Amino acid sequence: MTEEMETDLRPIRGGSTLTARVKPRSRKGLRRLGNTLIIGVSAAPIAGRANDQATRVLAEALDVAPGAVTVRSGETSPTKVFEVRGLEPDEVQKRLDALLKP
Repeated sequence: MTEEMETDLRPIRGGSTLTARVKPRSRKGLRRLGNTLIIGVSAAPIAGRANDQATRVLAEALDVAPGAVTVRSGETSPTKVFEVRGLEPDEVQKRLDALLKP
């Protein structure tokens, strides 16, 4: 039996929202800690640089255009809600599960 990550995904008009923690000044990429999605970025959390890099990392991981991912809330918090346009929650979950197989 494979363990799937249960990410906080919600449907919105034209896409999904996804809750994740951004870890600045770390190795770039996605990983999970329990059921929490962690987005590692090398940028410092100064002037939105970590947020910008996190949206690019997430877009690349989900195979969508960089402009399809934005920070919807939590700009100054480590826990953020991202908007992913063009993908329904089940497709986002499927792509994350494929990337983050244990």
